[in-house]
Amino acid sequence: MSMLTPNACIDMCYGEKPTRPVVQLVDVRLQGKNNKGVMSDGETTFFAVFNSAVAKMFRSESNPDGQVELYSAVRLTDYTISTISAETRVAIVMGMEMNESQPEGKIGDPVSAKDKGKPEPAELPAATPSKGPSPGGHSNTTPESSQQSRVAPAGFAPKPAARASEPAAPGRPTPIEALNPYSRTWTVRAKVTENGELRSITTKAGETMSVWEMVIADESGEIKCTAWRADAERFARIAELGSTYLVSRGQIKIANKRYSSTANNYEITLGADSAMVKQDVELKTFTPTYHFDFTPIADLSAKPANSTVDVIGSVTEVGPVQNIVSKAGRELVKRVINLSDDSNAAIEVTLWGKSAETFAEDAAATAAVVAFKGLVVSEWNTRSLGAVRSTKIQMDPDLPQAKRVKAWADTGAASAATSLSINTSGGGSGGGGASMADDLAELLGLPPSKIPEKGAYATVGGYISRILTSKGGGGGGPAEERPIWYSACPKCNKKAIGEYGAGWSCESCGWSGDACTHRYIVAVQLIDASGTSYATAYQEQAIAIFGKTADELKAIKDADQSAFEAECSSVLFKRRTFRLRAKIETYQGVDRTKVGVVNSTPTTPITEGKRMLADIMKYDLPEPPAPEPSATPDEPMPQAAADGEAAEPAAVEA
Repeated sequence: MSMLTPNACIDMCYGEKPTRPVVQLVDVRLQGKNNKGVMSDGETTFFAVFNSAVAKMFRSESNPDGQVELYSAVRLTDYTISTISAETRVAIVMGMEMNESQPEGKIGDPVSAKDKGKPEPAELPAATPSKGPSPGGHSNTTPESSQQSRVAPAGFAPKPAARASEPAAPGRPTPIEALNPYSRTWTVRAKVTENGELRSITTKAGETMSVWEMVIADESGEIKCTAWRADAERFARIAELGSTYLVSRGQIKIANKRYSSTANNYEITLGADSAMVKQDVELKTFTPTYHFDFTPIADLSAKPANSTVDVIGSVTEVGPVQNIVSKAGRELVKRVINLSDDSNAAIEVTLWGKSAETFAEDAAATAAVVAFKGLVVSEWNTRSLGAVRSTKIQMDPDLPQAKRVKAWADTGAASAATSLSINTSGGGSGGGGASMADDLAELLGLPPSKIPEKGAYATVGGYISRILTSKGGGGGGPAEERPIWYSACPKCNKKAIGEYGAGWSCESCGWSGDACTHRYIVAVQLIDASGTSYATAYQEQAIAIFGKTADELKAIKDADQSAFEAECSSVLFKRRTFRLRAKIETYQGVDRTKVGVVNSTPTTPITEGKRMLADIMKYDLPEPPAPEPSATPDEPMPQAAADGEAAEPAAVEA
């Protein structure tokens, strides 16, 4: 028994924490997320729970390379003692290693440390002086206070209840990674890494209540905290993003992964007796690394509604920010983007709130690759995806899947992807609707009755033959300048009213300021092999064409008109692949087709060839015929015939 640490289990049972104890595993039960076992010091046993990293060390049918098995002797390198109730504790093991020497089987006949109870040390005569340290390194005399602290009571006496305004006194904060539903008395020292807004929701019963959420993290991990009603208002006033707090006395439960994408299987509900006390310390926090389980977009049609998925794709369109009012009367902010991947499929993704407002508007122009964790599948527009509060978004992540999608998108194949988001009338949704035409003439020739409300789409290869920077001028009159941008509110992107030097204001959102921004609205003439068409390119699409923002191009125009004209001329007659949308607009009682540029990418012989090959691969073509058998390698090739003579064919054996 010398390889095991004496009294390790009984010390842990009574709340003590031996340093790097060596114990034997006499029972192990690995059940997915619930990994537990029993440790022994040779005389007593103690219950243990293993985190997911430690569980991977155990040998099993699914993990034949694991080193740890039943009756292995292990050294606990990182663990904590968690108090479940006044009389029950468990060890939360977060790190361990194999001991240098291993037993041949079970050591001793240990009994439960809780049942055995902690023995009182023998009382020595007061007159007997100490002979020095014992062989084990412990003094033979025990001070009275030490004797009192080591006497085992009949049961663990419960501590006096702490006031709700104070955290539980843990002695040492509990690591977040060690929290579990069995934890009862715990206090974590953690930093607020995400601080949600105080929101009001209405239940099915018509009750309106407040809800607030935050994410806290320490060196070991992160966890989501939620509070309701008056507790939500209380903690929302206390929490500050980036500050460190002692948090205690909350209910720990299994996390609902639909609403929580933290790297933790549990979450905390804060209640009336929970405490959150600010600490004036700088805390090093856990940096979450999200595990993605990407689903190809083409496979989303088989996913049930309301299921949660992770997707990665190239952005082909970024819609404008929209302000809408829900059925409950709440004002909401949304933005619709379109995503495609190398499964040659595209889908519409709806973002809400801050995610919608902060999403990069030039993502389509730069063909950005975006990874989403925790999108919800919807049957809206046949099939689409929606973000929720817990959805995580990573722009251009450093992932192998991102590099693969980026390489695919660079071929121009993204513009030809088939969208899963199609409305019931047959039109496309957003910028990824199914193509209804293959060239300009076919798109313009569609009768109004065939063009859905959301528009008809076409992917064509062509050129910009003209930028319309002026209008009028017919009959010999002077031409009027036609701006290719408008003065916009920097807050909501709506039209701003004012003059340069006199200030600007926005009637839509009430903004006012000294300077506005500028957004593109460019009229262009397109040409392909079938004909010509006028089209309008808006902000992101025009940035992709010019390679400059409207503010940058306006600055060039203000400085030098000829330089501005040269910039406009530089984009003409360069082959591009255009994704176009035709919609019917009624003007003075007459229906007319208006074409808009959804997306455009430069075309090279290589990208055009790959796009055409991708189109060909969509057809179920027969296998090419096998080539005729050729001469065997040992067979001599026929000699070249002299002028006027025919070469005799080489003999071939039957």
